[in-house]
Amino acid sequence: SYMGDQSQGDSSYKVGTLYSTVKWGQSFQPTMEFLAYVELYISTSNGKNGDITLHLAENGNPPGSDIATVTIEANNVNDGVNTFVFDRSILLDTGVQYIVYLTTTVALSSGYDIYGASSDVYAGGAAEYYDGAQWSSTGYDLYFFTYNSVPQTYNIAVGSYGAKVTDNAGAGQNSWQAWSKSNWTSTGSYQSEYVYEILSPG
Repeated sequence: SYMGDQSQGDSSYKVGTLYSTVKWGQSFQPTMEFLAYVELYISTSNGKNGDITLHLAENGNPPGSDIATVTIEANNVNDGVNTFVFDRSILLDTGVQYIVYLTTTVALSSGYDIYGASSDVYAGGAAEYYDGAQWSSTGYDLYFFTYNSVPQTYNIAVGSYGAKVTDNAGAGQNSWQAWSKSNWTSTGSYQSEYVYEILSPG
């Protein structure tokens, strides 16, 4: 399941135009850890002439390296709210300010207008842009919503002949599975929005 975290819902003001040399974004301070998708308001009044890529990075001047990216192909860009869904939920540090910003390859005449609020009404960040030479913060906010995965707790009961998995409500796989020892062996780590609890056999 998903839950909204950070947001600014005013889309009445044209904040700027996104095109090949100009990037637009919004900085924000999360209070939840697992970012699943982001919504932004984009106008296609100049046409749908190029893909749009959303970049997630730690905020700074300039922003840090990409943590994740999502691309919406030109023909799928909506005239209004667009949803950028990550391939997997991204683990965020609630003590860090992040930025989501957009890039495209189209010329100014075919650019995408970006909408938000005419003042800085969101306390956790602001609209920011790159003019081809440097990044700057503005007195505006983009229309944006961040949605996060809600962690689920799964219980793994280990027995003599295998294991079974249930969630914290008791649903899930209740039959014993004959998994070999190799299924439990790992040489690395895996980041997940799921929390696993090992229970003693019973």
